[in-house]
Amino acid sequence: MIFSERDLSQLNDRFNARFYDQRGKRFFTTAAQECDDRTNNDHARKIWVQSLLSNSSESFHYAVEAFATKHDSKHQRAQAFFLLAYIDSYWEEYFSADENVYLPIDWTEHCYQEEVFFIKGQVLNLKAERLADELLAAHDASDG
Repeated sequence: MIFSERDLSQLNDRFNARFYDQRGKRFFTTAAQECDDRTNNDHARKIWVQSLLSNSSESFHYAVEAFATKHDSKHQRAQAFFLLAYIDSYWEEYFSADENVYLPIDWTEHCYQEEVFFIKGQVLNLKAERLADELLAAHDASDG
């Protein structure tokens, strides 16, 4: 485990306080984990982080994710903090541009301070997607 529940709670508090005036009724949730890197064949491990901005109705769900291949188990927290700091700078740009700056929805390689990592983001309306799935399921059931 990279961060304890307490650490994650403090990170959430930090993001929510930092962007309090811009986020409206939306809130941040942070996640981090070490996992397999399935993007290559050397069975490496990676550090993955996510900063999710969402609302309680799930009509706005913007997940910004980043990962870096882990170099040393002693530095996994530092790597996770590095990725979250980069995401923090993205949120700053996002809000300062009136929410008109978006990340690609596919993983893209970035290099910052000589560190290579991958990042992506996608805005979803989970509420609308769930309703659409229910309508399709009801339609399929009535045809069968």
